[in-house]
Amino acid sequence: MSYEGNQEKIFDIQYTIDSILGCPTGIKRKNYNKDNYNQVSFCKTIDNIDHLIQRNIVMKHDFGISMEKYNEMFFDSMDMLLEMNYNEDELKIINFYLYGRYNIDGTTNTLVDEETNEVIILESSDDLWNVLGDLKEKK
Repeated sequence: MSYEGNQEKIFDIQYTIDSILGCPTGIKRKNYNKDNYNQVSFCKTIDNIDHLIQRNIVMKHDFGISMEKYNEMFFDSMDMLLEMNYNEDELKIINFYLYGRYNIDGTTNTLVDEETNEVIILESSDDLWNVLGDLKEKK
């Protein structure tokens, strides 16, 4: 669906939202190219998985409820999808980001490039995306 061909519909939507909220609003269209779309999709997926992992920890710690069996099928599916798209080295980095970067006491672990001894900072899913991109470029 083209943004330019739907100007009137977009104006109608904005007018309706303005009326409901009682104040002027704006509609911003995000322009994604294939690389940007892949990055956004990857980061949202990783953030969602990370959120579920953290929720599992909180439910277990604060309420004594284990969500492992409940979420097992979802995590297995996500693991299979990741395995279909990433090689062994990339999966190790993804798994480190999801499961190994934080210790139980809240301290962080670092990832070190074995070839250069460079410390790799992984504070966000965007950082993870960039590290995986750099790894692909090296090969």
